[in-house]
Amino acid sequence: MVCVHVVVDAVEDRAGGNHKVLAKKIASFPLESFQVMPSPGSPVTSAGQPAKQPVSARSLDSTPSLRDLTVFKTRSGEKIEIIKSLAPEWKSFGVHLNFDDMGSQLSLIEAQHGQSNPQSCCRDMMIHWLLGNGEGPTTWRTLLALLEDGERAYLADCIRRELLS
Repeated sequence: MVCVHVVVDAVEDRAGGNHKVLAKKIASFPLESFQVMPSPGSPVTSAGQPAKQPVSARSLDSTPSLRDLTVFKTRSGEKIEIIKSLAPEWKSFGVHLNFDDMGSQLSLIEAQHGQSNPQSCCRDMMIHWLLGNGEGPTTWRTLLALLEDGERAYLADCIRRELLS
């Protein structure tokens, strides 16, 4: 049987002009499961139905990028550093993300970076969340709900205004 390997989820870091894939999930599919699809930009799907409009890169139901979580740039030029803002309380926020089974994942992240580097710990925690290891779905809507439940409502308000404007 011939299989096709497809990257179904990846987290990339493009900060500082460098580009590297930090983590990815790969799935294998039998070649027979693929169908011929219309060319990109076609208004019709292979089933003859009108194509759904893509989710905007900055809608409440889109998945945030690691870049946006590091420095979320608003249209007005303001920079919101989400990970930096969450870093002091990264462990308690990680518990709200619910990806941690009995503290094991948070403990592994902390052991890897040490207690003196909360921003790196928070970044790794968010990478795990983006890969689907936690409270889902991994959308802006989910993240904003968690920020509003915690003590980061001001951060959620800034991001929500940008996403909805």
